[in-house]
Amino acid sequence: MLALIEQLRNAPSGISAEALGKATGRPLPLVTAMIEHLERGGRIERVAADSTCSVSKHCRHCPDSQSCVVPLFRLRT
Repeated sequence: MLALIEQLRNAPSGISAEALGKATGRPLPLVTAMIEHLERGGRIERVAADSTCSVSKHCRHCPDSQSCVVPLFRLRT
C-alpha cells in the first residue's frame, strides 16, 4: 500500500488505477480495492476524469468501454 501512496504523491494532478497497477506491479483488482479503502478513509479523492483512451483501437476489450472515461485519483490535501 505504501508504494501506491507514493505513486499518488508523485502524481499531484491525478493518476488512474490502471497506471497505479503498472507502476506498482500489482493486479488491477488489488489496486482498485486499495483505492476504495483509501477513498473511504478520506486519504485520497477522485478528480476530474481523463477521457484519453489507453487502448485506442481495442474498445471491445476496454474495461471502461461504457463511456471511455477513466477516473483519476490523488492524495487529499
